[in-house]
Amino acid sequence: MIRPLTKLRFEATQKAACLKAAKDFHRYCVITGLSPEHRPTLRQYTLDGAHVFPRSTFPDLAKCVENILPMIHYRHSWRSGYHIDDSMGCLDLADSTSLARDRTPSERIEWLTRHVHDDLWPKVKPRLILLVSEGAKVSKGVLSRRDECLEVIRSRD
Repeated sequence: MIRPLTKLRFEATQKAACLKAAKDFHRYCVITGLSPEHRPTLRQYTLDGAHVFPRSTFPDLAKCVENILPMIHYRHSWRSGYHIDDSMGCLDLADSTSLARDRTPSERIEWLTRHVHDDLWPKVKPRLILLVSEGAKVSKGVLSRRDECLEVIRSRD
């Protein structure tokens, strides 16, 4: 497949893209702001590469570095049974149970704008804007949501 000219960075593998995304944020979780040194060693605190636009429905962006944000596991997904009793929830699921429906792409963007750590938002916001703006050149699914997503991103501060 030939990709259109874009400012997005793509890696050869998804794992490489996740590693580069984590490096972009010095392995800090963009939601909690926890550094590698301050994260507990429990599994739910391991750092995941969380896809803003899910790789299953946006395969063209699965290896895109800007589509991945480093996030501790329990803020990324509760599918493995983790449940935290708070109103924040996780990126993947719309409700606070592992049986909940997946968030729509627009809901994922909205969740991120509400929950990215204040100290990291100045770095995440331009990344999300770039992802949506340039991702619309790569994915029809992003193109169809571009204006709505950009409005949501820009609504924070």
